[in-house]
Amino acid sequence: CIGNSHANFFTGSPPGTSGTLTVDTAGIFASFSLGPIISYNFTQHHFPRATHVISNIPNFSLEKDYIMFIVGEVDCRWHLPLQANQQQREVEDVVEECVDRFFESMVALKNKNYNVIGWGGHPSTTSGHDTTPHSPVYGDCLYRNKITRQWVKHLGDLCGAHNIPFVSLVHD
Repeated sequence: CIGNSHANFFTGSPPGTSGTLTVDTAGIFASFSLGPIISYNFTQHHFPRATHVISNIPNFSLEKDYIMFIVGEVDCRWHLPLQANQQQREVEDVVEECVDRFFESMVALKNKNYNVIGWGGHPSTTSGHDTTPHSPVYGDCLYRNKITRQWVKHLGDLCGAHNIPFVSLVHD
């Protein structure tokens, strides 16, 4: 699992841990947080580092192991609703543009014969609108959840079209 701090969920690592490969006690999951990243420019800004991390995972097997990028929470909580408002665009269009750009990284890994899993699990916080720089929140919870469901649907559809397994906690 590689991505933002939520990648650490799978190994039980503290959320603030970034820049360190962590393996869970059962040896099933490995996680690496790239820090507080957004997905819109993931392919351009973070994919090279992610592939470097992948190439340095001890005992990684192309045949048996899977890569799952964990991104999108801060996008759905702040950047996407903000951009939809500032650009005066439909939020669905903004979400699809962002997911399409991020999905390029998943396709690139699949084309290099990696097993990839799509992750769509980022339900929104219940906090209200807050412009605090360390934890910004845009709009209300219901609006952000609408954005998250759109994220999950579009990413799930793209994964399905490319025969990439997809998991999400959003509808559970």
